[in-house]
Amino acid sequence: MSYEIIIGKSIGNIRIGMTRQEVYGMYNDLVECKETPFGYDHEMIYDYNDDFQIFYDKDGLVEFILCMNPEKMVIYGKHLNEEITYQDLLNIAKKAHDVDEDNEGFTCDSLGFGVCFTENDNGILLIDNVQVVKKDFWKNEPR
Repeated sequence: MSYEIIIGKSIGNIRIGMTRQEVYGMYNDLVECKETPFGYDHEMIYDYNDDFQIFYDKDGLVEFILCMNPEKMVIYGKHLNEEITYQDLLNIAKKAHDVDEDNEGFTCDSLGFGVCFTENDNGILLIDNVQVVKKDFWKNEPR
């Protein structure tokens, strides 16, 4: 199984704007979690399984999808870390001119796209996870 990334729209079958009930209709292994995630100042309720973390807005619609299995993801028909690199994805995002980079990866609000990396023993940056979010999620979301 592979998950196609469509920047700003979806990862696999999970789309930005879907209802929580629609997500649960596709994945029966989701677990609900209540905690204050890193970067937030309040408790959030989200769903997760081995592949995904899915956050919802106040209306119960998907606003944030994090996929933690790069070996299962493809973008533009190319497998992550095999056929398309972290640098390739960063270059795509930089065309939007609002990329925020740090020592863990990048986010791009206007595209609704983010990527985190790990560095292997040879100094190569490997994609660790991918985030697809609603446009301006990072800019407008109170944390």
